[in-house]
Amino acid sequence: FTGGISVRSDLISTDLPLATASSRQRGLATSTAFCRTRLTSTVVKLRVVLAPILGSLALTFAFFEPTLWRRAVLVAVVTGLLSVSYIEWIRSRRGGLGVIQLPFNLLVMVSGQVVLVTATGGVFSPLVPVLVVMSFMSSIVAERRVLLVMVVGLLIPAMWILAYLHSTIGLIPVLFGESGALENGVAPWLAATVYTVMLLVASRIGTGVRTGFETLFGEAL
Repeated sequence: FTGGISVRSDLISTDLPLATASSRQRGLATSTAFCRTRLTSTVVKLRVVLAPILGSLALTFAFFEPTLWRRAVLVAVVTGLLSVSYIEWIRSRRGGLGVIQLPFNLLVMVSGQVVLVTATGGVFSPLVPVLVVMSFMSSIVAERRVLLVMVVGLLIPAMWILAYLHSTIGLIPVLFGESGALENGVAPWLAATVYTVMLLVASRIGTGVRTGFETLFGEAL
């Protein structure tokens, strides 16, 4: 009888760590999902605030820039990005954050921003730092594969393509005056190099911030 009790105790003591580990894994998965949901909510709200600000800057540029194609591109892209931002915000208010297709939204916003950068001066555009900020914010809420596609597959190649266009057809707007001389030297390539490093660093920092938040939530649970 005593031996039977000892065997039962051994079984319980053996199963307990497994149950505890399983519970911790479930708790970590739940905390990770909750953390990403909260961060996504913050990004959605922030985008609604920043979209009209950036749109106003781009439209102001279009007002003073005499080049017709730049004006047409800026108006079209700003209208499209503002529409996507507010439509997604309304959808999230009605159906919750689960209805938002985050990868699609990120790629649309980043692609639109790249077009805005192209129309406002390429690698010399005042809107290029926005891409660095978007890389940071996206790395907080996006999965690794989405982040790789966005940063390594889209943003970094875009910088080097813009540098090439500077050295061939030129992208400096008339609004910039005599700044077109910058395109004749190594300046576009240096700018592309600097922004490549900044994009990589920003995405790495954002990933670290996300990991830190997930760890804190996991420890709290």
